[in-house]
Amino acid sequence: MQFKTEPVTAMIPSRLRFLLLALPLFLLSCDSNDDENGNGGPQAGTFQVTVTGDVTDSFNGQALWARGVDEEGQEFFLIQMLTGTAAAGQTVVTFTSGDRPPTGQYPFLDFESMEGEDLPEGEYVGLVSTFGDAGGYVLISIEGGINITTSTDARVAGTFNFSAAGFTLGQGEETMPLEGNVEGEFNAVFSPIQYEVPEL
Repeated sequence: MQFKTEPVTAMIPSRLRFLLLALPLFLLSCDSNDDENGNGGPQAGTFQVTVTGDVTDSFNGQALWARGVDEEGQEFFLIQMLTGTAAAGQTVVTFTSGDRPPTGQYPFLDFESMEGEDLPEGEYVGLVSTFGDAGGYVLISIEGGINITTSTDARVAGTFNFSAAGFTLGQGEETMPLEGNVEGEFNAVFSPIQYEVPEL
C-alpha cells in the first residue's frame, strides 16, 4: 500500500463516521461463517480489487451478498467483500436500496451529494476501507458503474469500477485527503444475516 499525497488536518464527516462504525459489524458477522481455522468454507465467495491514484493497493478475499435494513426500516441489498479479520484487514461494501437486483448495469452515486436524501433503488454507494495497527484509509464512491452478471438466491457475481475520494485513517486527527479509482470483480455467496445499515 503506497500513498502519494501530503498530510493535512481534517475532520472526518459525520455521515462517513456512521458507515465506518458499521464495518466492524460486517466483519464480525462474516467471521461467524468461517471454519475453525478462520478460513472461508468450501462455498465461500471470492473477490479481487485494485486501487489506484493517491493510494496504490490490491487485495482479494471472501465475498458475500446480504439484505440489510436501516433505522427507518428501509431495505437494502449489500455486497460485502473482505480480507483479514475484524481487528485488521481490508473491506469493500457496495449497497443499494431494495432487494437483490436482476442482472444488468447500475451506476454508483456521489455519496457526499446525498445529504438528507434516500438512496434510489438500483443506484449504488461504494466504500473501501483498510485498517490495522498502522492505520489505513477510506475511499467513498463519486461515480462509476457495477455490472451484475449473475443474480440468484445463492450467488451474485459481477464487476465494478468507480472513482472515489476519501482520507487516511490513523491514531490522531491528522489525515491525508485521497482520490483514487477502485476496480474489481466478485462472486458473492448469500449470507442469511440481516445487516443494520446506517441511515443515509
